[in-house]
Amino acid sequence: MATPRKPESEKKKGGRPPKKLTQEQIVQVEALAAYLTVEQIADYLSVGITTFYEIMERQPEVSERYKKGKSKAIGVVAKSLMKNIQEGKEASIIFFLKTKGGWTETQKLEHTGKHWYSHGLLFPALQHQLLAFSYSANSLLPTLPDNQIILPNWMPLLI
Repeated sequence: MATPRKPESEKKKGGRPPKKLTQEQIVQVEALAAYLTVEQIADYLSVGITTFYEIMERQPEVSERYKKGKSKAIGVVAKSLMKNIQEGKEASIIFFLKTKGGWTETQKLEHTGKHWYSHGLLFPALQHQLLAFSYSANSLLPTLPDNQIILPNWMPLLI
């Protein structure tokens, strides 16, 4: 005859008890959040990052204090940024417009000259290999009288 199983609530749970932060450590989390990442705070408290996230789930106050400390630091930096913008500092203005205003910078590159490789952009050894390829491929790639190769539009993508 089999022995009846105990309900889950009565079973002994093995392993270490869950780590819990003291009130002093919780206050430290708020102060450190302004300067350190979650991983660095976990290192400071001598726990793994996974354990620290578990602590934040079990102790909501830790998570709240972390968010509060981080928000305070962001507020200080934002205030300084706005001061720089009001003073007309161009770098701050551009940064703000890129991050909050949706501005982007693009560069347009234009090739000049008939053949980009004729300006010394194609290494001679590579040009020689392409020339040999054009001869071996029954002149699939046309050449100029001085044996410079005329590449199809897609060829520079392979180089």
